[in-house]
Amino acid sequence: KVLAQALTSASARKQLAGDCLRQFCAMFSSGGDSRIDNLLARGEGKFSFTDLVDEEEIIDECKCLNTALLDYLTQEGPLQQLIDLVVEEPDASADDKRRFKHPYVASELLMTLIAEAVEITRPLFDDPPLLVARIFKIIQGDKPPSPLLAGYFSKVASALWRKRTPLVFSFVKKQPSIVDNLIRHIGATSVMEFLLRFLNPGMDEAEDERSQIVLPDGFLDWLAESRVLHNILENFRKSKDARVHANTGELLIGILARAIDDAQFAPLVKPISDGESAKQLCDIVANAKSPAALFHSLDILTEYVRQAGPPEGDVFDSEDQLQPIVVRTGHIMKDLAKILKQAPKQAVENNFESLKEPVGMARIKAVELFAVCVEAQFIPLEKDIIKSGALPLILDLVHSYPWNNLLHCQAERLMIGILESQVLTSLKVYLVKKCHLLDKLMKMHSDSESGSKLRLGYMPFITRVSNACVKAKGDEDTEVVKAVEGNKKWDAFCEAYLNGQNKVETQELGGPKPKTEDDESSSDEEGGEEYDQNLLAKRFGDKADEVDMGKTAAPSTDSSKEGQAIRKLQAAVRGYLARKYRTKAQQSILLIQKMFRGHVARETYVRMVQDSGELDKSVSGVMAQLFDVDGTRSSAAPEEFFRLMQEDFEATRDMLEARKVEGGFLFLGSHLAMSSDGASARLDSAWKAYARSMGAANADKDLKRAKAAQRLSAFYDSAREMSKKLTRWSQDRAGERKYYVSTDGGTGISEAANRGAKDYKGGKALSFVLSPEKAKGSVPRGSSFMKQNSYLSKDMVFPLSSMYARQYWLQNLAVGVVIFPGCEMVSMRLLFDIIAHVAKGEDARKIPVVLFGSRYWKQTIDVNMMSRFGVLSKEDQDLVRVTDSVEETVKLLTAGL
Repeated sequence: KVLAQALTSASARKQLAGDCLRQFCAMFSSGGDSRIDNLLARGEGKFSFTDLVDEEEIIDECKCLNTALLDYLTQEGPLQQLIDLVVEEPDASADDKRRFKHPYVASELLMTLIAEAVEITRPLFDDPPLLVARIFKIIQGDKPPSPLLAGYFSKVASALWRKRTPLVFSFVKKQPSIVDNLIRHIGATSVMEFLLRFLNPGMDEAEDERSQIVLPDGFLDWLAESRVLHNILENFRKSKDARVHANTGELLIGILARAIDDAQFAPLVKPISDGESAKQLCDIVANAKSPAALFHSLDILTEYVRQAGPPEGDVFDSEDQLQPIVVRTGHIMKDLAKILKQAPKQAVENNFESLKEPVGMARIKAVELFAVCVEAQFIPLEKDIIKSGALPLILDLVHSYPWNNLLHCQAERLMIGILESQVLTSLKVYLVKKCHLLDKLMKMHSDSESGSKLRLGYMPFITRVSNACVKAKGDEDTEVVKAVEGNKKWDAFCEAYLNGQNKVETQELGGPKPKTEDDESSSDEEGGEEYDQNLLAKRFGDKADEVDMGKTAAPSTDSSKEGQAIRKLQAAVRGYLARKYRTKAQQSILLIQKMFRGHVARETYVRMVQDSGELDKSVSGVMAQLFDVDGTRSSAAPEEFFRLMQEDFEATRDMLEARKVEGGFLFLGSHLAMSSDGASARLDSAWKAYARSMGAANADKDLKRAKAAQRLSAFYDSAREMSKKLTRWSQDRAGERKYYVSTDGGTGISEAANRGAKDYKGGKALSFVLSPEKAKGSVPRGSSFMKQNSYLSKDMVFPLSSMYARQYWLQNLAVGVVIFPGCEMVSMRLLFDIIAHVAKGEDARKIPVVLFGSRYWKQTIDVNMMSRFGVLSKEDQDLVRVTDSVEETVKLLTAGL
């Protein structure tokens, strides 16, 4: 009963679970109590706050709700120090830990305290609200906070707003200067992101939970009274900073998106859609003083006009039905037309020419705004659009910039929207007659045909807009019919270009779809075409000899049906490879599969590839597609077998024999492992990069890799020492033939093994590497499997053509295997292949397998459980050993040799 009463709160249950988990882990770890517990056990005054923050495990311990740690951190002194690390700029003389690591750790700890230990931190929110006041201190200065601290402020303040919304709202209402300061520093992206979260409570929740968000009492009324959106727009108007313009645009569009998704947030956008703020926004567009201000104000206006459209199927035919922001947009149509005439002053280089007067994103956004007004069918804006004179300007822009697809896309939306509209009649007449649409389309086409041989980029625009004109005429649109009828030039244009282009664009690529085994019941009308088995010979047999494929072996003289089938298939493959008859070959691929799947034995396939002579390297890859019996490409696939046997096996075998190699000690492990010094330097560099990038995804990924390298550095050092001892054992051993350390020549543990071999009197290690020339196409260029370390012995490097070949030699040459923590899936696959051979008795050598690093492997592979389930016999279980000792590993690997 006492326990049940103690666990009534969720926080108490989490604390108990965290304590139990930590004690449970301690039972199975060799380290006993954590370093955090040991530090706190010293008592106050015997350790510093900096010592605690420096500990790598402090964040994990806090998230596990370590009771002793929480009790310490929630005291007034340590808590204030945490907040100060987040909100106060460090001295210029401070070290990198104070500048980068400590603020990050402090922000993570504060977020955990806020999110997971609400009951523990509740007293800290009482009057005066210490935590809230100190966090918002960062935005009180005149200068914007640094990007680093602004990012940490945004993280902590957003967590606080999400978990303690009523309290933070109450505090902000009493301190109106806070919102003003947020708006003043909106140029800092992190500050803008918090302001967006503040104006959109619950935006970080799952999509299906957002509708359940309850706004704080009086939140929307307070927003209206404090004129937050008006102040944001006024700050936009006054600022000359492009970052302020960009962040304000993102903020206001984000608010609009939330209002569209959730009706209770609709009042948020009302100040901009209606009244004074609508006039304010349109004035900013008309009088923008910089390209950034113009583009982002147009972006905001376009999105708000888009959401002001009528319900689906309805039309606004009077000005009284329009929202004020749409009416105001109509008033600035002439200003928008002026924008279309203003080219950016900065020249732009593209693939074809240097544009001294580029289009500019502002002009494209202006065209999009016109298109939005047309698509919304705002009938009262017809006269404003016509009076602005924008449509002929837009057609001229398309003509002048034939390669700007963004411009063409928006112009196409506008033109087709007018031509397909049933209500914008005046605008349609103006476009077709006054703007001379048909003549301009034909002029663009003429320029494309008479100019360079390169087809100009606006041709798709011409085709689709011309089709819209034809469709309007077919729908008996009176005005379009009048413009088109009797226009002989237009009729000739449609006959000579448009009809043929439409036929090309509607024709299926590659011709009719051939039938497959799954299409037996389909009819010819559904796209299938039935072929007989002699069709391949008719299509390819008479053409294959014309293909210059170089030196080939004599064709098979087998006159049986099987031999004839082989010759037909060879001819088809040669034609397919030459690309000369590509279309016919593609149409026949599925037929070839159908003819030969299951009907040609493996021995026949072998002879088929052998008969191809010099073509076998190229043919084998295509044959794998044409002759795929089981739908898979495993290591036993025929094309890989031949590549391995013909290119790798004999050369590698001869090299090993010449160097008197008896066997290899195979080292497997992570490619991320580094030496202790290198890992420490990499971690420091990653922390700095993470701090500079404010937690960007790439920097976070690099930091995680650096931490992994730090954890694996001990295994790198062990692998290096182990390799040195094995090399010494082999060189001191009597006999001409020697055992060598064996690796894949890559980084990480492989590098440590190669390096350790050289440490002993310049010893050597076997390195089976993927050759960039041989493995071309088998492994992607730049793959981690292609990387080689700098400690390879040149005369012991064996270049191979495929992953299968490398696995073959690593596995079959091994007299012992040691695998370290963190190995990739390819290494794990090789490990299990070896264990499977040992367990099934397929490998008479019974090679030992050592899993180095007991703490890792006991949680990854349970050898005892494998034995209990019969996967490993008790005798074979002794061959798979888990250890932490280098000396023991060397003894296990060399026993019996």
